[in-house]
Amino acid sequence: MLMNILRAVTMSECFYAKMQRKILFDLADLLKDLNPNNYPAFAFAWLALVSNQLFMPNFIKTTTNFANMNQKMLQQELESASTKKGETK
Repeated sequence: MLMNILRAVTMSECFYAKMQRKILFDLADLLKDLNPNNYPAFAFAWLALVSNQLFMPNFIKTTTNFANMNQKMLQQELESASTKKGETK
């Protein structure tokens, strides 16, 4: 299902570039939540989705998008780490 959404968004001319990026970043957020640390049984499917030629090039295409993705993922990791740290106290 996620692959079909990805294919529809990247190959369709119905979406403007800005909307396409927003949907792809939302998919990236979903994939971050579904990461193998949280769902080990989904690890190989997750890797296939993240490394897919329709998904990854859209983030690496421009330096700005790649920098934004890295910054966003780093921020989420820091928030996640601080939440886990607060739970262990």
